Amino acid sequence: MGSAIRLAKGELTTEFELLYQVPNDRVVVLKSIILTNLTDTAQTISLKLAGAYVMRNKILTAGESYQASVFDQVIVAQETVEGKAGQPEAVAYYISGKLLLPQDIASETQWMQEQWDAWWAAHPEVFEVVWDAWLQSKTREPDGAFYAEWKDWFDYIQGLSFDATDLVPWTAFRDHEADFSAHGDLANTYRFGKDHKGIFTTVEWHRQDGTLAKRSVLSGGNSPRYENRTVTYYETDGETVRAVVVYNQVYNETGDWIKEVIASE
Repeated sequence: MGSAIRLAKGELTTEFELLYQVPNDRVVVLKSIILTNLTDTAQTISLKLAGAYVMRNKILTAGESYQASVFDQVIVAQETVEGKAGQPEAVAYYISGKLLLPQDIASETQWMQEQWDAWWAAHPEVFEVVWDAWLQSKTREPDGAFYAEWKDWFDYIQGLSFDATDLVPWTAFRDHEADFSAHGDLANTYRFGKDHKGIFTTVEWHRQDGTLAKRSVLSGGNSPRYENRTVTYYETDGETVRAVVVYNQVYNETGDWIKEVIASE
C-alpha cells in the first residue's frame, strides 16, 4: 500500500514547464499539488495535468497557499504535470503522491473493495436506515416525489371523458356498471344491410325493454374487406348517443382479416 511521498518541488516559471513526469515503468496516484505565493503581490497561476488544464489563470494573493486536490487520480507512464506563474520564481510548488507498478493498482483496488465489503456486511443497519429514509422521503404525503407523481396521474384519469380516450375513468366505470348492456344482459340482436357477399353490415343490440343499446356498422373499402367498423353506444333511452368508437380493420398480405384497432383521431 504505502503512503504519499514528495514527488517534486520547486518554483514556477512564466511559461509552462515540466514539473513532474511519471517514470516509464510506473504509474502514479497523485494526491495533491500545493502552490504558495512567495511574494507580496498577487500572482496568476495555471496548471496542466496530462496536457489538460486543471487550473487556468487563478489569482493567488500575496503569501497565500492553495492546494489543487487530485485525489487518487491515476496518471500513466510518461504523462506530465506542467505549470506556470505570472512572475518567475514567485510561486513555489509541492507535488505529492505514490509511485506504483501497474500491477499494484489492481492489488490496491482489490484491497479497498474487500475492506468496503467487510464493513458493509458488518453494518446492515446502515442500509436499512438509508433505505427507509429515502423511501419515506419519496412516498410521504403530500410532498413525496413518488406520491406527488401518482396523485397527479390519479387526478388526471378521474377527469377523462369516455369518448376522449381508451382509458376508462371511474365515473364511466360506474355508469358502465349500472347499465344492462355492459354485462351481456341484452335481450335481442338484429342484423341488417346484407351485401352482395352475404355480409351483414349493420348489427344492433337491444335491451330487455326494447331500447337500442349499441349499433355496429361496417363501412369503407369493398366487401368483404371493409376498412372501418363504427360502434355507437346509446343511453338507456335508446336515442341519446353516449359514445362513438371507430375501429380500423387490418388485413394481411393475402387479404385475411387479422385484427381491428381503435382509429387515431
